[in-house]
Amino acid sequence: MKFDLDTEIERWKNSLHAYQGLEPEDIEELEDHLRSDIELKVNEGSTEEEAFLASKKRIKNVREISELHSKMRNNSSLLFLNIRFLLKILRRNKSHSFQSLAGLIVGITICTLTFYYANYELSYDTFHEKEDVLFRVRNDVVSTETGEYQNRRATAFFAVSNALKDEIPEIVESIHLYSESSVIVNDKDNFSVDKGLYATSAFFNMFSIPLKWGSPDAFDSPDGIFISAALAEKLYGNENPIGKQFKYLGIRTGGDFNLQVRGVFESIPQNSYFKNTEVLLPMQVLENYHSPTLAWAPVTIEQVKWRWVDFYTFVELQKGSDAVQIEEKIQDVYDRNRREFDASRGRKQVVSMESMDQINLVTGLHNELEAGVNKEVLWLFFGIGILVMIIAWINYVNMSTATSISRSKEIGIKKALGAFKKQLVNQFLLESAVLTLLALVISIVLVLLFAGRISAFFDIQFAFGFGDLPFFLTLTIIVLLGSIIAGLYPAMILSSFKTIDILKSSSKNGSLSVWVRKTLVVFQFAIVAFLLTGALVVYQQFHYMINKDLGIDIDGKIAVDLPIGIFRDNDFDVKTERLLNSYRQITQVKTISSSTLLPGDQNGWRHSLSVDGDEAQSLVVFNRMGASENYIENHDLKIIAGRAFDKNITTDYSEALIINRSGLEQLGFNSADSIIGKTVSFAVGPQVFKVVGIVEDFHHQSVHSIIEPLAIQLDSIYQGGFLTVDFDGNLGELLNSLEEKYSSVFPEVPFNYNFLDSRYKEQYESDLRFQKIFRIITIVSILLAVIGLLALSTFFLNQQKKSVSVRKVLGAGKWELVRLVTKEYLLLIIIACAISIPLSIISINQWLESFVFRVSVHPLVYALPAIILSVIVLLTISRNTSRLVNINPARILRND
Repeated sequence: MKFDLDTEIERWKNSLHAYQGLEPEDIEELEDHLRSDIELKVNEGSTEEEAFLASKKRIKNVREISELHSKMRNNSSLLFLNIRFLLKILRRNKSHSFQSLAGLIVGITICTLTFYYANYELSYDTFHEKEDVLFRVRNDVVSTETGEYQNRRATAFFAVSNALKDEIPEIVESIHLYSESSVIVNDKDNFSVDKGLYATSAFFNMFSIPLKWGSPDAFDSPDGIFISAALAEKLYGNENPIGKQFKYLGIRTGGDFNLQVRGVFESIPQNSYFKNTEVLLPMQVLENYHSPTLAWAPVTIEQVKWRWVDFYTFVELQKGSDAVQIEEKIQDVYDRNRREFDASRGRKQVVSMESMDQINLVTGLHNELEAGVNKEVLWLFFGIGILVMIIAWINYVNMSTATSISRSKEIGIKKALGAFKKQLVNQFLLESAVLTLLALVISIVLVLLFAGRISAFFDIQFAFGFGDLPFFLTLTIIVLLGSIIAGLYPAMILSSFKTIDILKSSSKNGSLSVWVRKTLVVFQFAIVAFLLTGALVVYQQFHYMINKDLGIDIDGKIAVDLPIGIFRDNDFDVKTERLLNSYRQITQVKTISSSTLLPGDQNGWRHSLSVDGDEAQSLVVFNRMGASENYIENHDLKIIAGRAFDKNITTDYSEALIINRSGLEQLGFNSADSIIGKTVSFAVGPQVFKVVGIVEDFHHQSVHSIIEPLAIQLDSIYQGGFLTVDFDGNLGELLNSLEEKYSSVFPEVPFNYNFLDSRYKEQYESDLRFQKIFRIITIVSILLAVIGLLALSTFFLNQQKKSVSVRKVLGAGKWELVRLVTKEYLLLIIIACAISIPLSIISINQWLESFVFRVSVHPLVYALPAIILSVIVLLTISRNTSRLVNINPARILRND
């Protein structure tokens, strides 16, 4: 009977099913060993039958194999054996091991930083015990005619808090806060307080702000004050400050109070809307304080409680309440109290409720207590972190693939000795996990060690510590899962090598594995091209914003702060005139102007305006500012109709008003000349102004904001808060002269100055920070991709040695060989860029839509990454390519 090898092998396989220690995939592995051994023996001259019998005899003791395999499957010591073997591999392949480990460390570090920053910004006010039922209530102003927002603000009216608690049963508690900066005068030193809040004792019931000393019950005393633990330490050291007295000077309200410390609260965390709050004052202090200097004087709070709109309002809802329904009820309360007044002015109040954890993600509001962050930017950080980690994982796959030839002998020997594919897969997955875990530990240690420097470099809050254990555990799980996925492909490829091919030194990679590796390279460089395109557009956009013509000259000008109201006595006018005269005598000073506002500062002086006494026409809210008669000339503003202020016309100080082009257009006038001479008045007082000029639009706020209607009125130079000095000459001498003369007139007030252009550009700090982070991440991503490409090119070029040698023998020139070797990589780059371009266009256009003034992206910007990456790729593989084309063909082909 003729011997049939396949039939005999099938019978042999069926006999193996009797052994319980063997899984079906184990039997397949044994069959692979058997067939490889048979092929080897047949090549040596044996018949198939002889080879089969010899090979079967070689692995005849299947019972021992199954028992051994069962023990190995359950033997925990195997884990340590594999780890020990991994360490040997790492030492033996130091270069590849270092590159793989370094790539993972860099990728994980970038991922950790981006994730932590985004997670930190999303964690705002989540530490409050009642966080899930706390909401902020605010209202926007919307035109009833156009439906457009006239004013988006973070505040609500004074009366809202009490009205909501009284009228809506689902609201358990409510509170309104009023922001105040101040100066504390005690018997030691004077302390400037950046942020104080007027509140009620409900503040401590709603928010988880613990007290170090005192009780919430003592808060509502009309002569008391609560201070932060940090401020208490500055004022009194470690002494208990309860009962201490000092004078409190309110900068915003102009209040002058003698108060007593009734409590000390723990410093509020930085991830809070109330961060940096140093003092809390009872609302009674504000309610009992009335002064003719207030804008609505001489009226009471009761008369203006539904018009005073500077209060940050928060409510606590009953558990299980529907926030949407509550918002509708709050809107009803607003409508009952404001509808008639607002309707007469062609507008309406639109209520918004925001949960505590969402307040930090709201941007673009006026009177915001703390500036929020753009939600899209945070998700972008998450995405960038993931993309960089993916690049690092692909880099690891490429490095593992590059070492496959050097490890093929190891795999062949293990298989010849009876190793199963599952065991090899587990070994390689374990290697991936251990290497990734090592990289993760190093990354976390680096982040913890250099968190302070990272925070300073990027000007971002990175408060890393072991208290962030849940975050790090989550990151560990994500990274390890990713490492398993990334390690699975090399493990499957390496463990699938045929024993006979390996032992004959003819291990080959199938077309599928080659296709997968090329796909990974394309995917990796598509990500890099996407990031590179984004970095180019981000740079263009922010460069455009920072260098855009503002329509106002702020270069080469110094702004000097005049004393605030609490330091202005009855002789303030005389003192200021003396200061101005002394400044004019300084040789470097060209001109001096004053204003109530500096470019870049947020304007809280906003009122609707009516023309010719028609209040129904007051549909437009104007920003207001006061300025001296030479302000327009000193800042090179362009008058497009009418005239500038004239100090020789005495009525200009009480009647003249200049508005900008945007105000003109929103009031509905078709030409600038048509409004000149019209009488206008603001909704808050009886004073009537006459429009004497129209100024061209200029960016008083950052280029992030639209140019809003602006009204400039001539103000006594003594009322302005700032002097703007245009100078020419030695800066150091000028500053010394300015400070010396200022101190001689106001010896009790610190001399403060700013450069107008620098102060204005402070608005772009977050933009420049984002640009810096994006640029560094893009560079890191390119470096990671280059490391992986370098390793993979080594692998591919080693496979092409024979092909190149044969072509060289047949007469191919060096440049022809270089073109042959490099064209494949350039093709991969082109494919990668072709994939990234549509994604880049969609993402970039969506990002640019968030800017009012934005750059126009030239089509070449999308093509530029392909050129840059092609150059980088050619430089990366040039050394290996040069070595390959210069190799002696005889060394490669002598055994063939």
